[in-house]
Amino acid sequence: MKNSFRFKALRDNHFNEFDSAVVFKTKAWPHAELYELIAFAQHYGVWTEFLDWTKSPLVACYFAASQAIKQPSFDDLLSVWIFDTEKENLLSNGTEKNFEIIEVPKSANQNISSQLGCFTLVRQNLVRGTALTFEQKPKRIKQLKLLNELVADKKIQALLKISLPQKYAAELLQYCSAYSINAATIFRGIEGAAIYAKESFDIEAFRRKVTSSI
Repeated sequence: MKNSFRFKALRDNHFNEFDSAVVFKTKAWPHAELYELIAFAQHYGVWTEFLDWTKSPLVACYFAASQAIKQPSFDDLLSVWIFDTEKENLLSNGTEKNFEIIEVPKSANQNISSQLGCFTLVRQNLVRGTALTFEQKPKRIKQLKLLNELVADKKIQALLKISLPQKYAAELLQYCSAYSINAATIFRGIEGAAIYAKESFDIEAFRRKVTSSI
């Protein structure tokens, strides 16, 4: 019961602060004390301003390839993005932060720990009353600045994109698995075992589709 009162007080405080301050200074939102909650929400499919990253190149390759084998066509490219963390401070204006690399406690979120995960946040500077437009392709709010757009505005080289034809997705997953990077190791518990089993069938079906097209 004590925790319920504490949560209600925290929620009411943030709602009041949002009304009184954030609408006048959008860069103030979200507050650092909410980062862990936002990361947890994102893990369960809630759309947030956080962008998922990993410190492991093999984990990044796994996620790119595991999505590629689910696509109806393998004529496109699968890609991995690399961000130069040494350029982080160059994306902000003095003491006013435009961009943050966010680490959250890994004890409360096993997936972040096993995936060596972190997040980035581009803080938005919107004029009060700005109309927001949702675009379907790609799915985004048009008025919110993305990391690649912020990097372009600052005229710095901080992002690198590496691409591979999608038809090699199964081989890439096999390479990752040889180094113990697969669904069973990066999604802990029963969930990971289930994803691994389903993915094994998807990989074989993808291989057959690629072979039959040759």
